[in-house]
Amino acid sequence: MGEASSSRPSASGLGSGPDPSRFFPNHDDVVDLVSEDGSISVTFGAKLDRSRRDLLRLLEIETEGYSADDYSVFSGKAGLALLYVHLASLRKAVDNEEDRRRFLSKAHQHLKPCLTRLRGRRVSFLCGDAGPVTIKIILDYLHSRQNSDDFEENKRRLLRIAEKSLDPSVPDELLYGRAGVLYALLLVRKECGDDVVSDEVISRVAEAIVNSGRRLAKKRRSRFNLLYEWHESEYVGAAHGLAGIFLMLLQARRFLPSGAVEKYVKPSIDELAALQLSSGNFPSSLGGVKQTRDKLVQFCHGAPGVVHLFLLAARLFPEDKVRYLEVSKRCADVSWRAGLLKKGYGLCHGAAGNAYTFLALYDITGDKELTRKALTFADFCCDRGRHGCPPPDQPFCLMNGLAGTVWFLYDVSEGGNCKFPAMVLE
Repeated sequence: MGEASSSRPSASGLGSGPDPSRFFPNHDDVVDLVSEDGSISVTFGAKLDRSRRDLLRLLEIETEGYSADDYSVFSGKAGLALLYVHLASLRKAVDNEEDRRRFLSKAHQHLKPCLTRLRGRRVSFLCGDAGPVTIKIILDYLHSRQNSDDFEENKRRLLRIAEKSLDPSVPDELLYGRAGVLYALLLVRKECGDDVVSDEVISRVAEAIVNSGRRLAKKRRSRFNLLYEWHESEYVGAAHGLAGIFLMLLQARRFLPSGAVEKYVKPSIDELAALQLSSGNFPSSLGGVKQTRDKLVQFCHGAPGVVHLFLLAARLFPEDKVRYLEVSKRCADVSWRAGLLKKGYGLCHGAAGNAYTFLALYDITGDKELTRKALTFADFCCDRGRHGCPPPDQPFCLMNGLAGTVWFLYDVSEGGNCKFPAMVLE
């Protein structure tokens, strides 16, 4: 255990790659989206601007007085609040200070009922109490309310959530578990400074994730130094699996025990790289035929989520940068071929989420062809509703619905440095 494997899974059972019935054909002959210098063309720039403003207006109309019982970031009102906080920071969304204040006011409106309905059952940022509490802390900080009783109370709430996440019954994955709590803590530090959450609190959560992974790896006699499971499956992807957890540990690297990255995290990342399939995709989970199953090309399960881990690894480990970038480029290749999903336009399992593969890879390579590919996916999202995709269960939410599509359509013209929402911090 602990040595990076250079072997790949057997190609038997892989067929010709991802199932073409799950995605729309993509073509390389779309050229009118970009100018010769690689920037957005005037024609498509006008369409993009018109589409995202129209979709944002639709979102505002449809969610006015929205009273769903779901208050999570993933699928509820807190996700709408997070969108408006994000829009308030973007030059393409904010023309003046009045726009910024309006977006932050919208964020407050959506978030306010969430804070009165926290159930105390789930801890994570995306699907638990940490999400609304973290967003409220950031909003109060943006309004210079650091000395208010409300700000202090929500800091205490977040610390209680962090403490609860240390319970052995709490899973480790991103959507519902400790990795999601770790994200919340790191996000508060990034947006509000080091004084809001102590190093000790973050270190305890991060170390708990490492120790949990070590225990399961030892129990299963795994070749991974860190191993995790969700509902008795050893998932690979970003939402429930290894990639999302390893990415969060890398982003919390300075809070880990000395040597933990070199001894446990990086060797596990190398083992994960060895699972990349011949198509460039990753299996959804480990073990038997599951480890060679090439089906899902989406953020939650597949290359479009895994790529963010390897891009950060390429930045942090220069001795292996070429190898990690090659893994990432193959993720982008399969995302291009099979990423216009018939599931729709969302972040979790839709075209918008898959497009962040190109945006993230562009940030490290500067390859202008990646801009064109991201814009092709944006064009698909601009034509939302014209492809016969089924509507999501929560049509306006952040991770599956319209809010996530709007987030992407504003990000795509920001000129790089676009982070996948609620997961990537650096």
